[in-house]
Amino acid sequence: MRGTFAPQRPPIVLVHGIGVSGEYFLRFADVLAPDYDVYTLDLPGYGKTPNPEHALTVPELAETVAGTVAALGVVDPVLIGHSMGCQTVLDATAENPGLCAGFILIAPTVDPSARSLGGQALRLLRDILREPPASNAVIFRNYLRMGPLRYLKTTQHMLAYRTEDAIARCAVPGLIVRGSQDPIASAAWVQLLAELAPRGDVVEVPGGPHAVQHSQPRELAAVCAPFLNTFDSHRLRRTPGYMARVGPDETDSGTDDDAESSLGLQALPGRIRQAGTNLSAWIRDYTYAARRQTAGVLSRTDPQTYRHRESEHPTVVLLPGIYETWAFLRPVADTLRGNSYDVRAVVELGYNGGTLQDMADRVEAYLSREGIRGCVLVAHSKGGLIGKLLLTRQANDDAIKGLVTLNTPFGGSPLARLLPLPALRVFLPRSPELAELGASSDVNTKIVSIYGQFDPHIPGGSHLEGAHNVQLGTRGHFLPLSDPRVHEAFLQGVRRLSRDS
Repeated sequence: MRGTFAPQRPPIVLVHGIGVSGEYFLRFADVLAPDYDVYTLDLPGYGKTPNPEHALTVPELAETVAGTVAALGVVDPVLIGHSMGCQTVLDATAENPGLCAGFILIAPTVDPSARSLGGQALRLLRDILREPPASNAVIFRNYLRMGPLRYLKTTQHMLAYRTEDAIARCAVPGLIVRGSQDPIASAAWVQLLAELAPRGDVVEVPGGPHAVQHSQPRELAAVCAPFLNTFDSHRLRRTPGYMARVGPDETDSGTDDDAESSLGLQALPGRIRQAGTNLSAWIRDYTYAARRQTAGVLSRTDPQTYRHRESEHPTVVLLPGIYETWAFLRPVADTLRGNSYDVRAVVELGYNGGTLQDMADRVEAYLSREGIRGCVLVAHSKGGLIGKLLLTRQANDDAIKGLVTLNTPFGGSPLARLLPLPALRVFLPRSPELAELGASSDVNTKIVSIYGQFDPHIPGGSHLEGAHNVQLGTRGHFLPLSDPRVHEAFLQGVRRLSRDS
């Protein structure tokens, strides 16, 4: 870890490739450190990190990267991978919406024209002749540390992973870099990746070999600088307590939506500061909810305008939370419609004040009447409970592919005791409805649960065992519905369920 620990620029996480470690990134890290916070990782079984029980696959390595970023409290980083590390970065980005602000791929693998052990070995030998002795020394030392058997098994995982498919699922901006003398990542290959990326570009380091980050770190930093400078610095945030992990004398100078700055909390002790931040988020949360309720009453928007009859994607069905109309989900619906999805609103739910059973019956009747099959449910709060109930009912039916939901109290909320309204009894942690849903854990694999750092309605959070859980840096129960990170997470969740099905 190197850097200034200042929030004005994106933090950078460096992810190494096969056989090596963070050691061959250190020269590059030192060049970046005067301007950025830089984290250099040793993945499991590399460098000084203990060996795992087996050679990890690309998704397993990506899961480690995502977990490490979360554990360090790094928010909105730029992930930079080299060689096989590019596959790790892409998988982590595609599978964890909101994990990073962008990515840089340096000499990505695997070029389809050499997708074989022999093809890669031949290109590696050619590259060795082009690398300076200092780079070869670092690479060979790390290869010996890894051992030939695990290296060969990891190579099989690398060859099997389709980088071109992963980059197409990454919605954040990306940059692809290669050394002009790199025989492993050809010019045609990186250009293909740039064309497949929703938001990507290509640059070259003149005269650079494959391990350009070690042999020409300053030149590499220079070609990356324009891309790194495109990030909007005032949107880059640190999570509360981040600076405490770095050093007790540092001050956390930014949290979600500038809540700390607005309350003048920077100089206060960590717990008081975080309590103030949460209080501010709570106030803004209810202010947003009141605005959305008013807009829902006054709006004359016809939900029919969100239909896309010619869409090639699965139909998306909106399930709002309690005392919410479908219009609460309009910001999410706008994103889905903008990506050519056929979005449907079940207006029969009204303000969604009935029992889970009654509301699920209305949704089923709507799906049957409209002849909708293979849809994806998109929900908020109580809507997610209705969605899970529908999944448990369908058994082997294929009417519903899955559920993507935000801030759903799968485990209930102790706050439900404070308002003894009949409609809120379902949220009691030990309610019969929640107990029945909790027992139906086999459908959790069809659920993407999105939640933030702080939800005033659900103190226990919305993590669901067995589901694909996505935690973002948001605060509030309603306000996250307006956050672009949440919109992107919904979009990626729908795509994930469509692909898995």
